[in-house]
Amino acid sequence: MPIGDYIETHYVAGSAPGISDVTLNNNEKKTAELDYAMAKEIRGNLELINLVRNGNFAIDTNGDGLADFWSSAFGTTALSIANNIQKFTPTAQFGSIGQDLAAWAAGDKIFARCSIKSASGNVVLYINDGVNQSGAIYPGDNILRTMSVIRTIAANPTVALVKVQDNKTSGWTPIEVSNFITINLTQRYGAGNEPSLETMNSLIDTYFDGWFDGARKSGLKGAFEKFKGDSNDDISQIASLFIPTDTRSLTPTAWDSANRATALQIKDGTTVLGTITITYNSIGKITQLILKALGKTITYTQTFDPTTGKFTGRTKAVS
Repeated sequence: MPIGDYIETHYVAGSAPGISDVTLNNNEKKTAELDYAMAKEIRGNLELINLVRNGNFAIDTNGDGLADFWSSAFGTTALSIANNIQKFTPTAQFGSIGQDLAAWAAGDKIFARCSIKSASGNVVLYINDGVNQSGAIYPGDNILRTMSVIRTIAANPTVALVKVQDNKTSGWTPIEVSNFITINLTQRYGAGNEPSLETMNSLIDTYFDGWFDGARKSGLKGAFEKFKGDSNDDISQIASLFIPTDTRSLTPTAWDSANRATALQIKDGTTVLGTITITYNSIGKITQLILKALGKTITYTQTFDPTTGKFTGRTKAVS
């Protein structure tokens, strides 16, 4: 749920204006300010550029089982694509599929993310600059999981490569890869302002449904648009309240045993404009969100599928 995931993930230490210190559980004083990069995006439209081409593996022009713009290395077999999933089986250590991208500059922070499924615990999502590489290791439980990593590019990089690779030395098994994204965070946000790994994953899940191709714009109002029905005016009016200003803030007023905010007030100075009530499931995913403002109540509900890592069954009720 867009605003819910945003609240859950990004009510963290930062330097955005308009969010004051609050007292959390046990009267512990913490700074509950929005992440600076997140706050900038909330103020307007969010635009991200996926550097990977054909990252949903939809195109295989020559029908060879390997998606266009992708290559394999160090021995792979059983290449195939079905339902936007690239499948391959290594035949040697370091068997991989990857894509060469436009050159990166030294110091650039690069974010890569994809979904992986495999029985091998040696499968890694890598960002490689030719000097070294950074990776996210898949756990090998044969469950579709989203993996992500950020690498700071070394001095004098010689390649710009993202790949999924199996480091296993024998007994190779099939690997499935889908929804590949790579973003140059330094180009997008500026040096020193790059969001964290957690922030980027939440942005993509919240505003881009887990994957996008090329350049894509979204934003907080765009997230609310997904729920538009017969009460479009109600949605747009209430959504506008969530755009932070120099005086407007989100102030938590209640927490659960895991220190997650379960109630917040939308305030402009000392004036309460509306309230947000949040319900979590047993693994901390938001399943219900109730927004009250302007004399209206909007209730969002959804179900989280841990197998796919996606939310389903989203509904909206306005009263």
